[in-house]
Amino acid sequence: MAVCTFCKREMNIPGGNTGCVPTPFGTTEDKYDPIPAETACGDCGCKAGTYHHPGCDREVCPRCRRQAIGCGCFADDDD
Repeated sequence: MAVCTFCKREMNIPGGNTGCVPTPFGTTEDKYDPIPAETACGDCGCKAGTYHHPGCDREVCPRCRRQAIGCGCFADDDD
């Protein structure tokens, strides 16, 4: 059993899970809504039309439309 540390829902349920809570990317001045998964996700297990769990390697960045975990659009400058 894998539980999302953010939403506390179980991930990787056979047939898909309900996805994560949609949380905007960015700051209050520069906010982007997350993009729902187009298909069932093979990484975090969310169903099509729901939101990926944090750290999912298939999540799309709402700003640049590339892979969210590697694009750097919302990286903290202190990291």
